[in-house]
Amino acid sequence: MNEVVLIVMAEIIFILVLLLLTILFVGWKRKKNNHAALEQLLDSVSLREERRKSSLIDYLTGHQKMEKQVAVELCEDFIEAEKQFLYQFLEQQVKQKPMSDFYRHLCELLDKYLALLPQAAASSTAQATKSADKSAVKKKTLETDWAAAFADIGLDMSSLSTGDGSKAKN
Repeated sequence: MNEVVLIVMAEIIFILVLLLLTILFVGWKRKKNNHAALEQLLDSVSLREERRKSSLIDYLTGHQKMEKQVAVELCEDFIEAEKQFLYQFLEQQVKQKPMSDFYRHLCELLDKYLALLPQAAASSTAQATKSADKSAVKKKTLETDWAAAFADIGLDMSSLSTGDGSKAKN
């Protein structure tokens, strides 16, 4: 009888160890696939950066009627803000941080876009002039209710917000 119990216990332990190893392998494989997908995303973004710069410059000089030099400088600032957002997104994915961090970083990126556009800076300050210092525009912080803006276009971002569902703060 003791031999039978020992054999059954050994089989149960073997099955449990096999189950544990399977779970660990599946988790490792999933993590490896996620890292590969993130690296592919990063490579794709890097490859498209020049096209993005070019299209932004064309938009700023064409639709926004900016001088070429100002558009190039502004475009570089936009690309830098996008890179920072992408870095924060990748960090959030790798470290498995909560989605509220992603929402906050998205709001920060949108705030940077608004702060960098001269029209946004001019409309947010009563005494803005054309000769406004670019660094002052960068330092200008805008408080925009992005949750309401997303809701206006039909996106419900309340589940991703920082808890109170209100403004993202820099």
